[in-house]
Amino acid sequence: MITLAEPWTAAAQGRINRALLAALAHPGEVVDLGAAGGGRAALAALATLADAAVALCDLHRLLDPAERSLLGAGEAGAAEAPFVLADGARAPDAGLRLNAGTQLRPESGATLVLECAEVGAGALALQLSGPGNAAARGLRLDGLDPAWLALREEHAGFPCGLDLVLADRRRVACIPRTTCIRRND
Repeated sequence: MITLAEPWTAAAQGRINRALLAALAHPGEVVDLGAAGGGRAALAALATLADAAVALCDLHRLLDPAERSLLGAGEAGAAEAPFVLADGARAPDAGLRLNAGTQLRPESGATLVLECAEVGAGALALQLSGPGNAAARGLRLDGLDPAWLALREEHAGFPCGLDLVLADRRRVACIPRTTCIRRND
């Protein structure tokens, strides 16, 4: 009998899904996913969000073949993929275009999952405001190239845009497309 470990079990994915929904509902709130991704919260998030019905672009080849197989998600280019995984410490390539959705289908915009060194601490200080936060909320990050924030801004155009999932070893913070970001560093 094959036994799957977290994050590949239904119970783990249910727990992770609830945590991700809470993080999306409260932009910038840091949520601990525990050891569900084997020390990679981005993997835990993708194991919960992606499946055979969606495509994933692994920009920097962060997934090993076994992880890719367990995800079951198809492959697509960055401009088409509903999920994009990247190393947040590396600046995006010049001219990178992601799927920001359309005026009629803004929900089809991509979710950009960025692996960072640390979520909740670090030199990069953000102030987040908008739906989900009664008052502006601060978020600190380590290992995120600010060019990713500029890329997100380039793709903004209400109601379209990119959702961000920022992940370190155990924790995530989400920034939906409707959230305004201001740098404080």
